[in-house]
Amino acid sequence: MQKITVFLIMLLGGVPILPAVEFPNLQEWTARSNVIRFGPENLYEYINGAADQFLSYGFNELLSRDVSFGSLLVTVDIYDMGTPLQAFGVYRAERPDNQPALEIGGEAVMSLPYQSLLLKDRFYVKINTIKGELSENAARSLLTELAEKLPGNDSLPSILRILPQSHRIPKSEGFVRQSYLEISDLKYCLFADYQDGDFRYHYFVMLVDNADKVWSELKSRWHINEKAAFPIVIRKIPYSGLCGVAYVHGRLIGVAGCRDDISVQHRLMEFASHPGLQHEY
Repeated sequence: MQKITVFLIMLLGGVPILPAVEFPNLQEWTARSNVIRFGPENLYEYINGAADQFLSYGFNELLSRDVSFGSLLVTVDIYDMGTPLQAFGVYRAERPDNQPALEIGGEAVMSLPYQSLLLKDRFYVKINTIKGELSENAARSLLTELAEKLPGNDSLPSILRILPQSHRIPKSEGFVRQSYLEISDLKYCLFADYQDGDFRYHYFVMLVDNADKVWSELKSRWHINEKAAFPIVIRKIPYSGLCGVAYVHGRLIGVAGCRDDISVQHRLMEFASHPGLQHEY
């Protein structure tokens, strides 16, 4: 079976076949429309201005349906983002910072009375009010039932453990596939914000398959600091201070927001000592 799966992945150019997913049968809510499906080629027909962001995260399919509970009518949009990490990335990009996280599925937030969001494995779910007002009880009930019936794990991506825990600002983690900190060289970055006293900075890991090639490209374009314990490349980022990247333990790790070269070296040495870097996820 494993050989067959690998063959299918190779046949499709490295893109795994995802199991088909149907819109969950909800017990407490009444369906008020058929399920509408959108793929990468026509997502713009549904969310024209926002389609590019979802596509940049590897969007696979959208299932949308209107459901009601009494006089309340909402639309449930289930975005299949292909992988848990990509779903996590777009969820964190859209999640409001001023709302507490709920332990439903991987995570959920409620922006009452108009919207609620859910992260569950490779799925990102948006609930938007069409008619009436979404109460806390109704939102929690719908979020919980969706989390129970969508396939996958009720946990955040395990690869988050690759980031140091010390000084990490809670719920600051995120993932972008393109242009982290608006720098085109920084791709597939898992990141988090950190606070050490009055110093705020960012750690990130570039989750690329071709780390050797990416490292060579960075060395050809960035300044090389040869005074550190291991090779570091550095560049200045407008409004974000100095950014440094190192290649250690087979991974490309970085720090941004530093004031000088010494700070870059110090923070990257701290990051390199984090045991989570040497684990497989």
